Amino acid sequence: MQVGLKAVLAICALPLTLCYRRFMISYQKWRIFAPLGLATIGLGASLLGHSIGLKVQGVSTLVWFLWGTVSLVIFNAGVAVFGDAVKHRVLHELGKTPRA
Repeated sequence: MQVGLKAVLAICALPLTLCYRRFMISYQKWRIFAPLGLATIGLGASLLGHSIGLKVQGVSTLVWFLWGTVSLVIFNAGVAVFGDAVKHRVLHELGKTPRA
C-alpha cells in the first residue's frame, strides 16, 4: 500500500500541533491571570485602607477587624493569582508545557 506525502506530513505534524496548543495554554493563562491578580491585589489594598480608616474613626473593633481580615484575604488571593500568572509566563518563555 502506498502512503501519500500529505498523509505522512499530517501524521508527523499532529504531535507538533498538540504540543504547540499546550504551549499556548500557558500564554493564554498568563494573559488572564496577570491582570486579574493585579486587580485583586489592588482591591485588597484598598479595602485595607478602608479598614484602617474605620479604626481611625473609632468604629467598633469587630467592624474594622473584620474589614481588615477580609482585605488581607483578598490581597493574599491576588498575590497567589499573580504568582500563578508568573509561573505560566516563565513556562511559556522556556517553551515548556505545564504539568497537570
